[in-house]
Amino acid sequence: MPVVGIINVPVFSNLTHIRAYNDIAIATIAIGLFFAIPLITIIMHRLILHAPLPDGLRPTIMIILAPFAVGYNSYVSTFGSDVFSHILYSLAFFFFAVLLRKIAYFIEICAFRMAWWGISFPLAAFASASVRFALDYQTPWVGYAALAILLFVTIVLTIFLYRTARGILRGELQQLI
Repeated sequence: MPVVGIINVPVFSNLTHIRAYNDIAIATIAIGLFFAIPLITIIMHRLILHAPLPDGLRPTIMIILAPFAVGYNSYVSTFGSDVFSHILYSLAFFFFAVLLRKIAYFIEICAFRMAWWGISFPLAAFASASVRFALDYQTPWVGYAALAILLFVTIVLTIFLYRTARGILRGELQQLI
């Protein structure tokens, strides 16, 4: 995932307005999106053809959402909104919609563990992409959807914080790992 992780660079490098950083942003978008394709293929292969992940690790499949959500933010930061950025966001939205059902299922079957925090980055990246998408495509339904997604992610992260703090205060931190 570190190779795909460099796709985060453009979000911050474009704030400087230095030409060399723009070149770096373009390169990191290219590298990140290039390696995201085989990574997602490997993840899908693992999920479809192999035994299910252990219960404690099942929430981590949300990571499949991250390349598209962060890719959207990075791409728009560098090039602005266009058809390709819309495609990236649409893919992120698709994976979010598919995995949303899984989150509810995982809550039922998986005890809270620190691995649940692994979904915080993809969810936060998707919420950020949704707000940015709503600002770019100013239609009411997109704005309402972005607000609902942001509210959902805020609630999820608040629950994680509460569950972690409760585990620490009860001395159950070792059991959360």
